Amino acid sequence: MFDLDKWQEIYHSVSKHKLRTALTAFGVFWGIFMLIMLLGAGKGLENGVQGMFKGYSTKSFYMGANKTSVLYNGLKIGRSIEPNIEDLYVLKKAIPDIEYISPKQQLWEENNIVYKEKSANYNVQGVFPEWRKVEEMSIVQGRFINQTDLDMQRKVVVIGKSASDFFFKNESNVIGKYIKVRGTFFRIVGISQPVTSGWRAKEEMQTLWMPFTTMQITFNMKNKVYFWGCVVRENANSEEVIKKTRKYMSKKYSFDEADDKAVWSWSMETESNKFKGLFNGINLFVWLVGIGTIIAGIVGISNIMLIVVKERTREIGVRKALGATPYAIVSLIIQESIVITTVAGYVGLLLGVGLIEGLNYALKKMPEPSDFFVNPEVNFNVAIASLILLVVTGAFAGLIPAIRAAKIQPIEALRDE
Repeated sequence: MFDLDKWQEIYHSVSKHKLRTALTAFGVFWGIFMLIMLLGAGKGLENGVQGMFKGYSTKSFYMGANKTSVLYNGLKIGRSIEPNIEDLYVLKKAIPDIEYISPKQQLWEENNIVYKEKSANYNVQGVFPEWRKVEEMSIVQGRFINQTDLDMQRKVVVIGKSASDFFFKNESNVIGKYIKVRGTFFRIVGISQPVTSGWRAKEEMQTLWMPFTTMQITFNMKNKVYFWGCVVRENANSEEVIKKTRKYMSKKYSFDEADDKAVWSWSMETESNKFKGLFNGINLFVWLVGIGTIIAGIVGISNIMLIVVKERTREIGVRKALGATPYAIVSLIIQESIVITTVAGYVGLLLGVGLIEGLNYALKKMPEPSDFFVNPEVNFNVAIASLILLVVTGAFAGLIPAIRAAKIQPIEALRDE
């Protein structure tokens, strides 16, 4: 039942010592405010990193051939390792855990792309159709290259959205049109668009994809593969597949299996697990700091309530002499503690969430949004749980002073100076 007299007493007690109450409440306010800000910042950093991984298969890895860095069977350091396309077919058959495999070759010189009077330099990549399994992309028109394109060495190309907009700005359908790549005509069969954001998205928007075999034949490239990507089956381990791949390459091309310079690797699964561990540690640190700060504020409230009880010893004695029960004394002290804690915590919560939302809005309005810090936010359930935690701890903060107040004997209280 609502007790107006008790609320008036709490208001009188709080307003009588405004500075003391404000300083006490600030400890709680700062604790919940810092917790919300740290949680929001941690989430923004996590979203940014996850966004960088978006579009990659979580079971993918990349490998590339370079030069040896370790002596092996009398062979000198610095030998070039040059796998070929047949090696990838062998690996696909020899290692059942490899679900998809595709090389990627790039035209390194200036790639002069021409359509009618327009010309520009864009990135040109030669891949297998399976490359879409290694790195996801959306096809907004037409299709991606297929196995028939690869087998027949067709002069077809899939063009990135930015390149398409540049060359065909006022044309509704570009499928079937021809562009020239280094003087050779290629028919456009699709328009691609990345599913990720940031620097990788900008690069893919300006990339042209063609069959790997077509690139080799058309531009007189050797049958060499210096870079390839794989996707392993769901229940397989990427690192184990990488070891098997390196073992095959080391036997065929005579280099030390442990030489990670001769054939290097980068596993999405491994890197993703590292970041998961990192962010679990960051979240734990944030909670420890935030809860520690809140506890410091609660301890401050408990100490202040002890002072309040000491100051009001005579008053409490009079109350008990007039028939006030221990429950009435305890509930008054606890209620005052809860009020201070709840109000301060709620203000800290509102201000923290408000600043996080403001920061999120500002980031979205930036001309060049950050790739590393994206959409800072605070989980609603976490915010409510934090507030409930404050109320409960506020009640405990007032419990010890309240019990002390309830034990005061009226005669001793009336003698108190």
